Amino acid sequence: MKKKVLFISCAAIVLVAIAGMLIFVLSGNNEESYPDNKEPVDIVGTWEVAAVMQNEVPTFVDNEFMIFNADEASSFKNGEDKPFASSSYSISADNTLNLPDIGRKYTIDNKNKDYIRLYESAEKYMILIRYPNSDMSEVKVEPETIVGKWRVEYRSGDPVDEVLEFSTDTLNDYRNGSKDPVSTSPYSWKDNSSIFADKWNKEFEYHRLSNTRIAFIEEDTGFVWVLEKTE
Repeated sequence: MKKKVLFISCAAIVLVAIAGMLIFVLSGNNEESYPDNKEPVDIVGTWEVAAVMQNEVPTFVDNEFMIFNADEASSFKNGEDKPFASSSYSISADNTLNLPDIGRKYTIDNKNKDYIRLYESAEKYMILIRYPNSDMSEVKVEPETIVGKWRVEYRSGDPVDEVLEFSTDTLNDYRNGSKDPVSTSPYSWKDNSSIFADKWNKEFEYHRLSNTRIAFIEEDTGFVWVLEKTE
């Protein structure tokens, strides 16, 4: 009787362990958690406030910017020339952004030279994408400029060796140096501000960083991709 009980207990432990492994594999790494990395950040410049994440749900923002010069930070909204708010600022060794004149603090998570997060709490942060025009003037989007091959420099989740290739209407995803795409999807532009990949059923908000750099933000998850053109 004791052997039977022992056998059942061991089997239960094995099942729990397997279940735990499956949960880990299927959920991947929780890359979206509160930052514990403190990489130095070059924050000087103009940043577009692209979205606010609350409990892993994105709310996209229109026409809002933050400009950092050497000693002052300013927030601009709705195309206004005058800042909505301004403050002197400092960044401490643990990447805390201090804005004493308005009584605010944020934790900076430096994901990429063109993408940072400002955490207000563990559940809420702003997605900031570096903006190419320092005067906040509109960036002209020309859909044909996306055609070509783009190296995935950064994307939310585990790092990968990945290249996206765009024709005028098809998107191919290559990984780990393979000559064959792991996935192919037709895509189309929406209002020259986002693309929709039909096969993936995903919409990506488009941000032009320069002639050779772009960023995408997944509309459903808020995950960010930073791409650099290779050819």
